[in-house]
Amino acid sequence: MCDITIIIPIYKLCEFRKRNFNFLLEHICKLQCNVIVAEQTISLEHDHVNKNIISKYNVCHKLYISREDTIHKSWLLNNVLKEVNTEYTWFVDCDWFTDYYKIYENENIQCMIFTNHTACVKI
Repeated sequence: MCDITIIIPIYKLCEFRKRNFNFLLEHICKLQCNVIVAEQTISLEHDHVNKNIISKYNVCHKLYISREDTIHKSWLLNNVLKEVNTEYTWFVDCDWFTDYYKIYENENIQCMIFTNHTACVKI
């Protein structure tokens, strides 16, 4: 296993995506690695997803305030990367599922194929 942080950017999850996100966290947390949920929000008082889902898991939840009405994944990822100190960083969409353990146990993780849903980079 390698030294990795998984970053999951989120913004305004509908009920369908909340269910997927909960399912995703349940499986990703079994890897016992660092997980950061980077949530874009309009204010600190806004109803954040952590009240319902994140509090059930051992993950770091970071709020980033933006007045924009669409998700800015690059902005979220650039902000949260400032706080990552692991050898690898894995970006995962909040509603994309795969066999995370199979990828995580791969000793050749830096050779992973990048898709529009997930990416892993060596820092």
